[in-house]
Amino acid sequence: MSDFTCDNIIMCGDLNFVFNLACDKIGENPRTNFRARNECLTLMTTYNLVDIWRDRNPMSKSYTWSSNITPGIHCRLDFFLISRHLSQAVTSMSQSPGIQSDHVMIFLSLKFSNEKRGQVIGN
Repeated sequence: MSDFTCDNIIMCGDLNFVFNLACDKIGENPRTNFRARNECLTLMTTYNLVDIWRDRNPMSKSYTWSSNITPGIHCRLDFFLISRHLSQAVTSMSQSPGIQSDHVMIFLSLKFSNEKRGQVIGN
């Protein structure tokens, strides 16, 4: 992404790691892909990105992936990472069961101000 230039970034998807083992995972051993997590944290710092769900829900537990084994394993692996300044435009976040998937669908709604666009003429 070093050649990427944009002020507004929204990244989303299944990153296959958890940021916080205490909040984002239950079941099995307390482990994750720390190398991938640390790379993502560096990326977030470099581009001033925030995990918007965790930012709005600092202590909540919610999981986006579940195993089909007993006892179950549940993790929050799916994220929206957005430019920090876009946080104020987020109006809602939700999730819904996935269709034929072990992941839920995650949704993010944003509302931007109704600024006029186009060329400014005159003073």
